[in-house]
Amino acid sequence: MSLTKDNNIDSNSINELVSEIISCKELLLDNLNIKGVIKIEDEIKDKIFNFIGDNDKNRDISKLVIKKALNLNERDAVIYLNDKIVIKAFAPHSEKRYKGLPADELRDLKSRIFENEYEIKILVMEVVEDLMSEDLNFKKISNIYFMNNYLKIIQKRIVLLLSKKIDEERVLIEGMANYILRESFNLILKVMSNNLLKLIMNRDENAEMFVNYYNGEIEVDKNGKYKRPEITDNKNQKLNTSRVITITSSYNLFLTQIKKVDKNIKYLEEEVNRLKEKNIITKIEETKRNLNQEKIKREKIVKVQKSTEDKFNIIVDVMAKTLHKKRVKLENI
Repeated sequence: MSLTKDNNIDSNSINELVSEIISCKELLLDNLNIKGVIKIEDEIKDKIFNFIGDNDKNRDISKLVIKKALNLNERDAVIYLNDKIVIKAFAPHSEKRYKGLPADELRDLKSRIFENEYEIKILVMEVVEDLMSEDLNFKKISNIYFMNNYLKIIQKRIVLLLSKKIDEERVLIEGMANYILRESFNLILKVMSNNLLKLIMNRDENAEMFVNYYNGEIEVDKNGKYKRPEITDNKNQKLNTSRVITITSSYNLFLTQIKKVDKNIKYLEEEVNRLKEKNIITKIEETKRNLNQEKIKREKIVKVQKSTEDKFNIIVDVMAKTLHKKRVKLENI
């Protein structure tokens, strides 16, 4: 793209702006932080806008001007982030968190993109739940595949959704995706844990194999010798995988009982209304008694099974923590 072609900015103005930025070059490069990021100060940014104006077309021109003035690499990124101009130096092995972009600026951008935290929570949950039936389906995948890929797969899907929501450079969208991923990490693990345990409730064979993998045993494959991760509680005590499956199955039985009673209650409530409409007095009282008995039964089930529900909720948290664990490679095979 030419700096002067197809725009109303004359070459003298461009050269004057380049000179102005060059005069500040030493200050700018002194501000280069260890992550290869420069935030251009408001004073310099204002001078750029005074020369070329602040619109999408002229922003592209300003990026070329800044690159020329600072002798930046073609792969370095000049990004408009909120009301700031940020230079992100290209580095093949740069810090991955937020793609090296300033967290405070990404936080401000997030508040402009989303109305509230609940909107972000819904987006993340939908992403994870969709992937649970696709690339991260516990009915099909192995533990090794999951360990090596789940973060990349989720990040890629968030990038895809954000690219449809905001019109920004790739590096900025990826930085925002990483920011959201990091903030929502515990939620993501919990959603996946719930999904896995629901499959256990339905006695899915692959899901049970997936949970059984976390037994701390040694395994050997073409890449070496590894120690598998273990399932541990909040006190770092090891949990037997059969215990996890037993608690999950007990909780499923509880849900089944509740569902059956709720169905009976709904039917009897509708029956009472039907009898009232037809004025069948003799059966109304009997149906009400049956309805009351079902409600009492429900209360008893909930009371008796409260400890089972509490144990299941603990297992959800435990498995969420377990899903983030990786096997450890052992040396000196």
